[in-house]
Parts: sequence; C-alpha cells; structure tokens
Amino acid sequence: MASFARKVVAITGAASGIGLETAKLIASRGGILSLCDYHVENLHKAEKACRDAGAPDVLTSVTNVRSSAAVNKWISATVDKYGQLDAAANIAGVLHAPGEPGMSDIQNTSDEAWEFLLSVNTTGVFNCLRAQLRNMNNGGSIVNCASYAGLMGLPGCAPYVASKHAVVGLTRAAARENGAYNIRINAVAPGAVDSPGLRSSAEQGFSVPTRHSCVSRKATPKEIAQTVVFLLSSDSSFTTGAVYPVDGGWHC
Repeated sequence: MASFARKVVAITGAASGIGLETAKLIASRGGILSLCDYHVENLHKAEKACRDAGAPDVLTSVTNVRSSAAVNKWISATVDKYGQLDAAANIAGVLHAPGEPGMSDIQNTSDEAWEFLLSVNTTGVFNCLRAQLRNMNNGGSIVNCASYAGLMGLPGCAPYVASKHAVVGLTRAAARENGAYNIRINAVAPGAVDSPGLRSSAEQGFSVPTRHSCVSRKATPKEIAQTVVFLLSSDSSFTTGAVYPVDGGWHC
C-alpha cells in the first residue's frame, strides 16, 4: 500500500461521496490535501474529517469547476502554498440538471439540461485537467471520474452519457500527450453508487438499475475511492490511459 507522505493531492467534489472518501483514504496515508467543492458547509466538514484521518495539512477552496478562472485560482493557490502538485482526482460531476426531469429522451431534452451536464461533467473536468497539467513539473498522476455510462449507450439520459464519453476521450488524449513527462492520466467508470448525488437525483426520477450487474447492489463511495487511490499511487506506476470499470460487473 503506497504512501502519500509529502505528496500534494488536489481533489474536486471533495465534500461528499466518492470525492470525500478519496480524500480520507489519502489523508490516512499521509497526503497533503487541496480540496474543492461548491458546498461550503460540507467542505468544512470534509476538512475536519481529513485532518482527523491523518492529513498533515488541508487547503479548501469553494470552487465552481465550470469556471476556468476559478479552477486556475484554486490550483495556483495550491502550488503557491505547497510548492508542488503531485496528484489530482477530478470527481465533481452531476447526474441531471436542476429543475429538469431526471430522465428524458433526446427529442424532449432541453438546451438547458444539455448545456448544464456538459458544462459540469466535461468542461469542468477539462478545466481541472488543464490547470493541473500546467502545474505538474515533476511528473504526477491524475484520475478523472467517468462512468459506466461513458462506456455504453443508455436511454433517457443522453446529456449524461455524452458528457461521460467525453471524459473517457479526454483521459485517453491526455495520457497520450503527457506520458513523456512522467504524468499518468487514468479514469474510473463507476456503476451505481450509493452517494448523496444519486439519492438526490433519484428524487427527480433519475434511476440506475442494479439488475444488470453481477453484484446486484449499489457500490459504496469508498469502494470506488479505493480504485481512485490505487490509480493515483505509485502502485499503478505503469498504468496510464486506462478506464477502470468499477461497476459490479455491469460490463462482464
């Protein structure tokens, strides 16, 4: 189990779910953390949880990943404070647009739903990935959060499916571009996860059935985070451009 001692790790979506569990695992291995999220109260709770788990220091930033200026400011503040950036996990994402139906076929999908999903899930990852790569001067590792929906077609959620396919493409292109600089870029593709985001979206009609997977249940956020941390760590030193399904065998 690789240590993150003296490593600086930036994490988006760090206030809950997979992002929070990723942060806590890295904290338990001695990593210095820079956490961003848009939810102020939960971000403060995440900071305390990470310090309690063993993080020697934690920087927090209330950041909207849709804004390249805000993301650049967060990453610059991280490097200004710690002098380096060694790893990053881009976990922030959404399942549906606020005020829109949870599920809708393409012909009934609004411009607003399409633009919101792409702006968070795709542009948000791009903004973070670009800023992180610009500040990794001594090699590093980045993990993006895609989805099982980024590996297949699903009815009723075309904006989400398209946004996660784009994350897969970004991950692979970035891996090709940055291998020579000793920077690895991978992605995880979770299936159904028992997270606050999925529970909230379910109230709006967004559903992720588990009957198609070999393990007929939802994953815990920690189960996904364990794969994220593996890919961030030196334990996966020869792995890049990979997309790891963590979906209970959905693609089996």
